[in-house]
Amino acid sequence: MSVRTVSILWLLLCVGRGALADGKLADLDTRNGFRDLHFGDAVPETMTLVTTDGKTNYYTRPSDDLTIGAAKAQRISYKFYGGHLAGVLIETKGAADSHALLDVLKKDYGPGNKSNQFLEDRLWTGERVLLSYQENPTKDAKAMFHSVPLLEEENTDKANAAKKGVRDL
Repeated sequence: MSVRTVSILWLLLCVGRGALADGKLADLDTRNGFRDLHFGDAVPETMTLVTTDGKTNYYTRPSDDLTIGAAKAQRISYKFYGGHLAGVLIETKGAADSHALLDVLKKDYGPGNKSNQFLEDRLWTGERVLLSYQENPTKDAKAMFHSVPLLEEENTDKANAAKKGVRDL
């Protein structure tokens, strides 16, 4: 996840989340996860560890269907923080698959908030789940579902570690 994405998400958590404007956005919180997984779940045995970074582990699921509507994902990755599902990253390559994924997200959750008229990025802000979509100049895209409680826990842990680090100076 880019520094820009983390900054946007952290700003939203600090400023507060928007009200659920319609039923579509409410579905983001109702689902509270991705497919058969819910945020807070433990790591299923069917997942393969890809990388680890402290309390954060990233997995893939070899049995995943990479088709989402008319889009074909390049990869779906699962972020576990402290052993609990905290995020899901969907990556697409090229305009056709990226735009098809964005179409599914807009149909399921509404138009989202667009921060820049010149960039194809969107943000859906629920009470329990944040969803971001970012497209780069080559039209490759990343959509990331985040558990708000686990993102807050992770940010608190990082802030506490930084405070401890300052005391160690």
